[in-house]
Amino acid sequence: MRLKIVILLCFIFVIRLYSYSQEIKVDAKQQSLNQVLIDLRDRYDVQFSFNDELLSKFIITTSQTFQDPKEAIIFLLKNTSLDYQYSDGIFLIYADRRKKKYHLRGNLYDLETNESLPYSHLAINDIPQISDMSGGFTFTSEDDGSLHFQASHLGYFILDTVLNTSNIHKLYLHPAKADLPEILVSDRMVQNFIKIGNEAGHISLNHKIVNFLPGNGDNSVFELLRMQPGIAASNEQSDRVIIWGSYDGETQVLFDKITLWGLKNSYQDIGDINPLMAKHIDIEKGGYDARYDGRVGGFVNITGKNGNKNTPAFNLVLSNVTANASLELPLSKKSSLIAAYRQTYYNLYEDESVGSISPNSQSNSPGTSNITLVPNYQFRDMNLKYSYSGDNGDAFQISLLHGFNKYDYGFADGRYNQIRKSKDEDIKQSGASALYNKQWKKGGRSELFVTSSGFKSSLTNLVQIYRIRNQETEIRRKDERNTMVLEYKAGLRHDFNLSKKILVQTGMTYLYNKIEYSEDSLDVSTMNYDSDLGRLSGFLQNKISFNGKLSAKIGANLSYPTLIKRLYFDPRLSLSYEISPSVSVNSAWGIYRQFMSRSIIWDDEGNRRDFWVGADNIIIPVLHSQHLVLGSSFHQDDFTMSLEAYHKYTKGHTRYFKNRRVQGITIGKSQTYGLDLYLKKTIDKHAFWLAYTLGRTEEKFEYGRVQTFQRALHDQTHELKFAGLVNLGRFYCSANYIWGSGFPIYSELQNSFVSEPNYSRFDASIIYKMKPMKVKTEFGLMFLNVFDSENINYFNSYHVKIGQETILSVNEKTTPFSVRLFLKMAF
Repeated sequence: MRLKIVILLCFIFVIRLYSYSQEIKVDAKQQSLNQVLIDLRDRYDVQFSFNDELLSKFIITTSQTFQDPKEAIIFLLKNTSLDYQYSDGIFLIYADRRKKKYHLRGNLYDLETNESLPYSHLAINDIPQISDMSGGFTFTSEDDGSLHFQASHLGYFILDTVLNTSNIHKLYLHPAKADLPEILVSDRMVQNFIKIGNEAGHISLNHKIVNFLPGNGDNSVFELLRMQPGIAASNEQSDRVIIWGSYDGETQVLFDKITLWGLKNSYQDIGDINPLMAKHIDIEKGGYDARYDGRVGGFVNITGKNGNKNTPAFNLVLSNVTANASLELPLSKKSSLIAAYRQTYYNLYEDESVGSISPNSQSNSPGTSNITLVPNYQFRDMNLKYSYSGDNGDAFQISLLHGFNKYDYGFADGRYNQIRKSKDEDIKQSGASALYNKQWKKGGRSELFVTSSGFKSSLTNLVQIYRIRNQETEIRRKDERNTMVLEYKAGLRHDFNLSKKILVQTGMTYLYNKIEYSEDSLDVSTMNYDSDLGRLSGFLQNKISFNGKLSAKIGANLSYPTLIKRLYFDPRLSLSYEISPSVSVNSAWGIYRQFMSRSIIWDDEGNRRDFWVGADNIIIPVLHSQHLVLGSSFHQDDFTMSLEAYHKYTKGHTRYFKNRRVQGITIGKSQTYGLDLYLKKTIDKHAFWLAYTLGRTEEKFEYGRVQTFQRALHDQTHELKFAGLVNLGRFYCSANYIWGSGFPIYSELQNSFVSEPNYSRFDASIIYKMKPMKVKTEFGLMFLNVFDSENINYFNSYHVKIGQETILSVNEKTTPFSVRLFLKMAF
């Protein structure tokens, strides 16, 4: 009897084992999960226990074969909020009390060129997000597998759709202006070029707008920047970006993460960035979050084009100043190569003004003699960039750039026939970056980057006096200055999507700088500076969306400079609140430090020059700054208004002084406060905007007779900017006007106020876009400084004593009245 029972149990076990080793076929089309399981029970004798009403809510569509019932159950429950247990031959299906996480991944591209769209603004289930540098995005949700998705990018139509989490999405945005073979379709591209007021101190710009503004040309990036509130335009210096009273070198300009040091020329008509390479511009004026470090001023992040991945493209721009060309080659459907080159092809300048004046007199005082000189100027630069975008959302790019300029002049005073002066300056700038973006299946993004950049400058100033009486030549001044700056940087960043409301951002970077600076006077070394700086930094930031209206960024940046061997902790906090769909308010506060800065050298003749120095906290202190920003914005239909108040307190400025009595270094502090106002109105296809800044920058240094706060050298109380663009068919007419109350001019190491001349400049342009054919053609005519305002660039003034009562002053003018013609062709 016992033997029969054992045989029967073994038989049942074998049957049951066979039932689970056989293949399971699931074939369902829009069938509820409970019905699918009932069908499996009937066909394969698999036992289940479940809540029939609960499982009826899940719809299954599949046709697959599985090795056993367990594999089939795992697959069927994969995208549900259900789980299972297997016990005593029965599958128990129940609701998983743990919240299911759904991961949305994708990338945004331009529909026409397949260009990635960096830093696009997203709303996923009404939660605000921003895409990364490669246009990638990830999002984690606990609600369901289908998410409401909105994407907007400056100059493109808004994309509004529903996405599921089962695929990696490649999404394409339509440009708001498109040229078709037969007709011109246009919407509001020229109006939708700026996003401002959504975050404290932040501005996003679409570089395409410069095609319609008077600044269209070789310096279009800076021309677009200088028309924004809080960014000084009166100095006309593309290598000196002054944001909210920041000192020279305190604002960092980046192109594809490459640090730009600045190519210098007299009229600043040619900027560091080739306009055919620029795609998107992000500006952080102050109060920025923990991801940014190494500067106490602001940041200008410029993203370069990736190149057309659909068809080859060739662009040629010819003007009466430069020739500029770019070539875009699709290497495959996933990769492309873009190259650009430009250079001057004739002498850019007409003349410069030189005045021989008495001490402490103004340049326009009686008795001043003016001498005309013609500088010789040469410029060329080149860019090369390779980009790859994978189907899984990963992206890789390599960007290279190199620029060179040469500026020299010489003259002799024809009236006295005794003063001879020459200046020769060569500058080179180069850089490279490699960037890899990875999107993970379970949410989150990683970014790995390596960059390098270098800057070299050599300058010679020679002043001679030829004495007619004895026919002898005396070298009165011979100064030589050489500068070299190198930077290498590597970093890794990662974003963790913990939930739809919590994004944790973290990263670590190592940076190395090498600085060399030397001065010779009459072949005698007067100064040598050499510094090596290494710094390890990291950040941790939590971005929280409490609801659809309130969001916060809470984070901190940590830095460990190897030269100082001390850990610095810099907390950051920002808040944004949407009062209504049209009105929002925001604020930001943070501590910022800078370990490499530019210091000014003053001599007893009133000349100033600057060079890079590294902080050692013994002689050169670490720059330390505290920012506070409060802002509000109003957006409704065709009208935008933004108002921002800011305050910055910075200590650790350095300044060298050299004269016949004493020389040394002085340490100073500064405070900056002000208000930015921005108004923009669009009417049909026309746009008008106004930017106004009311500000004050005061400083106090240990050296000098003045021991209280006084106006800084770059302080300007008022700056008003107005621009308008009118579209009449194929004609685009635009104008902009800039007025500034002027910078203070001091003598004797800032102890005596001299003057404060106003700045004024009016530009206009007219552009005609021909009917689209195989070759897209534009003709343009630009009028710069229409009223020929006599603006002097005091940052580049040079003085030298010729005698006891005579000073030779070389005052370089800013852009004079000039007409620029250009022809643009795209193949």
